[in-house]
Amino acid sequence: NGAAVLSIKVRVMPRCLLILARLFVRVDYVLVRVRDVRVFHEFGTGRICRDVTWRECRWSELVTGAGVPDDVGSWRVEDTAAGAGAGAAAATQQRLQAMMGRLPEVAAPTDLPRYSSIDLDEV
Repeated sequence: NGAAVLSIKVRVMPRCLLILARLFVRVDYVLVRVRDVRVFHEFGTGRICRDVTWRECRWSELVTGAGVPDDVGSWRVEDTAAGAGAGAAAATQQRLQAMMGRLPEVAAPTDLPRYSSIDLDEV
């Protein structure tokens, strides 16, 4: 049992665009994994920047290694869905975001740089 949730947030501002993508995977009593990708583009330039962060923790190390709860109920992303009341869902989402941020970072594959950019004007 577990859960996998992909969330994407797009923010368009007068001068730039920011995309935040998060893949959350919970395999009950095995591991918790979070993959974050941030993409930034400043309008008027051809440059696009990307930042990738991998976090994960084996279930047995949640309390000792990451200092977060190891009970399944604490990690239920399903509680942030439409079925919960708006206030309860927002509170659960905030708590989950804080716990995800405390998971230790792990090395991404060597062919996936943490920071990268491309200049579309030069392509």
